[in-house]
Amino acid sequence: MREKNVREINLTKENICFANKISVEDNVIAAECTLLFDVDKYFGTTIKKDNTWISFDVCWTPNESVHAEYRLRSFDDCCKRLVDWRLTEEEQEIILDKMEEYCMQETGKTLQELWDSYEVE
Repeated sequence: MREKNVREINLTKENICFANKISVEDNVIAAECTLLFDVDKYFGTTIKKDNTWISFDVCWTPNESVHAEYRLRSFDDCCKRLVDWRLTEEEQEIILDKMEEYCMQETGKTLQELWDSYEVE
């Protein structure tokens, strides 16, 4: 499997969406994203040839930083590899905006409000 640092495709607000419930875990708010583009061109992978798929997860912390990682998954091996994915500043802003919208839609709270309510419990 090849990997490279240069993205051949850009992450935009239109080609990312959140797939599952947003959750508070391990001192972060986490959510899984669906990427609506050729992930091989974004991550530099070869999943089409390797019969795998990518699970893309993002995490938010109270200092409003956003972190991302992806997992290479396959039918024969649950999780082949976990990779920290460095987001550009623009990608961090895009994901933060989308995550705020998704959090409001799912919980009726901002990320900070959700975090604060979790801290109280």
